[in-house]
Amino acid sequence: MPSTYESAPAGAIPGLQWKLKPTQGDFVRLAEKLNIHPVMARILVSRGVDSPSAAGRFLSPGWHEILNPRDLPDMDRAVSRTVRAIQRRERILVFGDYDVDGVMATAILVNAIRIAGGEARWSMPHRLLDGYGLREKHVNAAHETGAGVIITADCGVRSHDAVRHANSRGIDVIVTDHHLPEPDLPPALAVVNPNLSGSAYRNPHVCGAGVAYQFVSELLRAIRMPDRRIQELLASFVKLAAIATISDVMPLVGENRAIVHLGLRGLAETRAPGLRLLLESASVANGHSITAREIAFRVAPRINAAGRLQHASLIMDLLAARDSGRARALAESLEKINCRRKQEQTRVLEEIGDISEPDPKPRVLVFSGRGWHRGVLGIVAARLVERFRRPVFVLSEENGFAYGSGRSVAGINLNSLLERVRHHLETFGGHDQAAGLTLRIERIAAFREDICAACPDARAEEGIEIDANLRLAEIAHMWPEITRLEPFGHGNPNPIFATRVRIESPPIFVSTSVSKMRVQQNGRIFEVKQFGPGEESVEMQPGTQVDMAYSLLSDRWRREGFAIVLEALRLLP
Repeated sequence: MPSTYESAPAGAIPGLQWKLKPTQGDFVRLAEKLNIHPVMARILVSRGVDSPSAAGRFLSPGWHEILNPRDLPDMDRAVSRTVRAIQRRERILVFGDYDVDGVMATAILVNAIRIAGGEARWSMPHRLLDGYGLREKHVNAAHETGAGVIITADCGVRSHDAVRHANSRGIDVIVTDHHLPEPDLPPALAVVNPNLSGSAYRNPHVCGAGVAYQFVSELLRAIRMPDRRIQELLASFVKLAAIATISDVMPLVGENRAIVHLGLRGLAETRAPGLRLLLESASVANGHSITAREIAFRVAPRINAAGRLQHASLIMDLLAARDSGRARALAESLEKINCRRKQEQTRVLEEIGDISEPDPKPRVLVFSGRGWHRGVLGIVAARLVERFRRPVFVLSEENGFAYGSGRSVAGINLNSLLERVRHHLETFGGHDQAAGLTLRIERIAAFREDICAACPDARAEEGIEIDANLRLAEIAHMWPEITRLEPFGHGNPNPIFATRVRIESPPIFVSTSVSKMRVQQNGRIFEVKQFGPGEESVEMQPGTQVDMAYSLLSDRWRREGFAIVLEALRLLP
């Protein structure tokens, strides 16, 4: 194989160039020092892990990577007020967002406060009826129940009016959030957010549930709970923080990588009936190692389905269920809702498929349609990003307004893009990879034009980055080392390898979205799996020699423990 992939014809995606990732360090020396395969060392060095000490931390994530919660802004003030509320038996309302991150953050806060002896209730808005964030009507409802403190979960940093209203009602507000704030903060008693100006917290990309996790870790210490009991509880809460970190597309490096690693390890042996049945309904078996991909593609969509199509309270009830019968009934209800979510998602994708896009395609794709279910727009946008490899916004037109969600590709920050076109928007918020927005229908065309102009020309279709050359016969030997790179996700993607093969048999669909093909290399036959619509730009007749880009996927059903997954093919020049 050549050492560069930039000159040969493209494969699955027109215009796609193949590029071997550059390395800035001596990976051969690193391989010798760590006694690992040179390919493994090359992957580490290309990701900035270029010393034995850094590699040791990366390959063995754990509790030592969790940062000091006291470095979060206003942590002492927030914990002190919560402890005082617990001691005085004041009612505390935890108000959370309706997405996965918000639900997990709410569950962490409510359970920890109750365990600490506090009287905690929770509330979440309805996605369609209430919209995002804390509002005055939610404050009024809290006041009617006698709440003295409101703690937000994964929201609140832009809820200025609602916080002022709470102050006028004599309710103290503690904001726990991770979204980017505006220049002026809401007048809350405390704003615990790693993205505040002057924050000493070294992980600005911790999710809302991660902030909640750090808050309760400090709370449990403040009430002088025994260390052993604290560690038991944190080992339970980190499972929820891991689900949220994956679902909210946070970069899986540093502290986030440790949270996900620890959480996935705990989820494999979870005993809580509700959480266990949630995993089982997603075909994530108890007692087996769980991957971030399984959480992202199987578990997270089910959790989101409740908040998208009905109400996120279903997930809170499921997580709180202690009776197996009750948990099973809730899990079955969730599965029905998830089936409806799939139907709505398919309908929107089919309608978008009928929309003709200009050629060449713009830097940002903006799709809009009348009456598309708002609850599935984010999922649809994510699917379209996979297909088109550029930022995508999907908008539903309703009663003069367009409500939408956006998803992005690596290197393009959606929240920054929206800041640059905020003059078109009624509301917006989010982070670098996912965001929500509202605008008037008559502004859609101008929004589309201006956000394309604001987006840097860094479209992902210009290159597929190859981590290393790897012959198929080497995979079995390499696999144990490759698994040490997990969890994979945003910021730590699954490595992509390249090799030259001969087509043995063309792809055959084994389901609506999965096909399998066979390739031959050095006289051995290998099965290759492919997700999505399939290769169309490469002639796949038996005997055709091609370059193949592929990744490896954990597969507990296969004897060898992995599946070879096709990423792209190209004919030889």
